[in-house]
Amino acid sequence: MAQNSNQKSFLVIVSVLSVVISLTYLISILARGYQPDFNDGFKFKATGLLSATSKPKSASVFINGQLYTATDDTINLSPGKYQVKIIKDGYQPWSKNIEIQKEMVVQTEATLFRSAPDFSPITQNGALNPTVNLDKNSLIFSVSKAGASKDNGIYLIETYSSPLPLGKNTSKQIIGNFPSIDWSNFSFTFSPNSKQILAISHTQNTAYLLNLEASGSKKPTDVSNLITFINNDWQKQRSQILLSKLERLPAKLRPLVATQSADILFSEDDSKALYLSQKGSYLVYDLNKDISYPIGNLNEIDNPFWLPNSNNLVYSNKSQQIKTVEYDGSNQSTIFAGKFSNNLILPWSDGSKIIVYTRPFPEAPENLYSVSIR
Repeated sequence: MAQNSNQKSFLVIVSVLSVVISLTYLISILARGYQPDFNDGFKFKATGLLSATSKPKSASVFINGQLYTATDDTINLSPGKYQVKIIKDGYQPWSKNIEIQKEMVVQTEATLFRSAPDFSPITQNGALNPTVNLDKNSLIFSVSKAGASKDNGIYLIETYSSPLPLGKNTSKQIIGNFPSIDWSNFSFTFSPNSKQILAISHTQNTAYLLNLEASGSKKPTDVSNLITFINNDWQKQRSQILLSKLERLPAKLRPLVATQSADILFSEDDSKALYLSQKGSYLVYDLNKDISYPIGNLNEIDNPFWLPNSNNLVYSNKSQQIKTVEYDGSNQSTIFAGKFSNNLILPWSDGSKIIVYTRPFPEAPENLYSVSIR
């Protein structure tokens, strides 16, 4: 009796292990894209996986013109080439031709942009001489017609650090006007590390160096006699920044890149680099895939920058349009059109908005506005 009991226990254990192993194997092959096929007897058919994701979610997914599902979802597809289109009301459509390979996953990562962006003011009393830093995350400007004179002066917007939503309370005053200094008569230049600005008045031939990390009411030091020294020192720092950027690119690519630090822009996750070739063409180099994708030439693209998702670029053109394009040159679309300053466009920290410098009608003062793009 004891022997029969032991044999039964052994058989139970073996059966349980067999079921666990079989289920584990079944789950693993299903996860790799294999699907049951009953057309010609029972067998598992090799497929690939399409991970259809989008921001925002709940967008319709069309494959070769047929509605399959809504984002976010994973779809098994036979190996081959497909056209994928992702559509959501109120947003511009996204589409791409993809190739599915067996046991491989293709992810869409579609960012959908609004077809009718919101447009709202950040400043209301006029923003004068606005200047953006090299990294496209800080903006300096002056105000001269505030309701209270104490509110006139220099203001700073830092898109990467503000916990506030982009709006009227986003900017902070760095320094006010003085009886002998009206900052609206000055132009501004950021230091390479964005911690200082050089303010120069071309009418009074005076210059001041301001520390952006220490706002206050103390009159700044006149550095009019040091302008050449400061500019030369900052140029050396920019050269060092360029060298560090070039060193992150493959040696074979470096001779092809234009020699200005502003002409090499790394995505936020450092996986891609936008660069201007010496022939005047913009390309994106994918550091993981070792591939360069053409985006456009210098005549078509002004003021390009990465959105924080590291997947989309934004730029302006001579037709007074602001456009977005994916890193591989696909899904180009217009996200804003109208009169604005080509040299003053920058993204908010989460990529949902951009800042533009414009006026709603000819008689209005130029102000900073936020444009909700997604």
